[in-house]
Amino acid sequence: GVMCQDEEFVAPPRAEAAGRFTLAAADVLDEIASVAAEIDVQPSADFSHRLTVRRERAAMNSFVAGIGAGENRPRGAPAYLHPDDLRMLGLGDGDEVEIVSETGRLAAEVKADRGLRRGVVAISQCRGPLPGDDEDALGSTSLLVRMDRGVETINAMPMMTAIPVNIVRAPRSRSAA
Repeated sequence: GVMCQDEEFVAPPRAEAAGRFTLAAADVLDEIASVAAEIDVQPSADFSHRLTVRRERAAMNSFVAGIGAGENRPRGAPAYLHPDDLRMLGLGDGDEVEIVSETGRLAAEVKADRGLRRGVVAISQCRGPLPGDDEDALGSTSLLVRMDRGVETINAMPMMTAIPVNIVRAPRSRSAA
């Protein structure tokens, strides 16, 4: 590499500088504030939890579930909840549940995660089949996303996290199958 012999310094600030960066456009900040205000309210009477996305070290979105993943391919993704939420719902690690939103439902196995806030359920996205797929997996979080309203004003992206959901024990017929 080339060595620079001259030392470099940051020039002093302009006299009129406020010493702050503009981190986001005003309309983006307004949208963030409105979402934050909505999330801070108590859970609605209709939904007990908010579904959020979860990242996994060994997976990148739907990549692990693609062709060529082989026998190591997971059957969907676990739904993680705070242990107190599991107790409140009468559930234990490994129990099968259905996560139900305004638009759909998906099956998942629950696991405890003390690092989550109460009232939050975290599950990896894009890890199961959509309706009509001929696969033995538990389901995709895409089934829970509203596409017809509630999209972002800036880029028309649907709300893909903080989705209001309920968590119910899976029907016995599914567990027995």
